[in-house]
Amino acid sequence: MNINIEDLLKNEGSSLEIDYKGSVEGLESTVDSYTFKGPISFKGSLQNNKGKLHLTGLVSLEYSSPCFRCLEDVHGSAEIPVKEDILHVDKVTDKDDVFTYEGDYLNLDKILLDYIILNLPMKQLCKEDCKGLCPVCGTNLNEATCNCEEEKEINPKFDILRKFFE
Repeated sequence: MNINIEDLLKNEGSSLEIDYKGSVEGLESTVDSYTFKGPISFKGSLQNNKGKLHLTGLVSLEYSSPCFRCLEDVHGSAEIPVKEDILHVDKVTDKDDVFTYEGDYLNLDKILLDYIILNLPMKQLCKEDCKGLCPVCGTNLNEATCNCEEEKEINPKFDILRKFFE
C-alpha cells in the first residue's frame, strides 16, 4: 500500500488519516500455515514531526490455522496496535533499525507485515486441553480413543540411564 506523503512532508506538524482495507504484500507467502479471511484493515494516522513520520493505528484481521496438536481448523481474529517512527533514508545510519521512506511515497506493507508476523500466535490450539493425534494410528484423541501402545524409542546414547528409572 503506497501512500502519497508529499503534502505531509511540506508542513511540519501536519497529519494524514489512513483508512485501508485490502491485502498486505508478502503476507500469504510469509506465514504459510495461516489463511486470512477477508481483507486486512488498518486505521490510523501519520504525522510529520520535523521530518520524522510517526505512524499510529490498529491492524485488524481474521484468520484460520490448523491446531498445532490435532490439525483441526481454528478460526481467530487479531487487533494489533501499531506505533512506529519512520525516518528519511538520508538520516539513517547502518546501525539504526528503523523503517525508512524516500521520495514522495511511503509503502506501509513492510511495516504492517512485520507487526502482523510478530503478533500472530506461533502455535494455535483448538482448545487448551487438546489431546492431539495418536502418534501410532493418527486417531484424533479429542473425538475417539484408540488401543495403540505407544512405544518409546530411546536414543542408544541414553540407554545406560535406563537403569536409573527401573
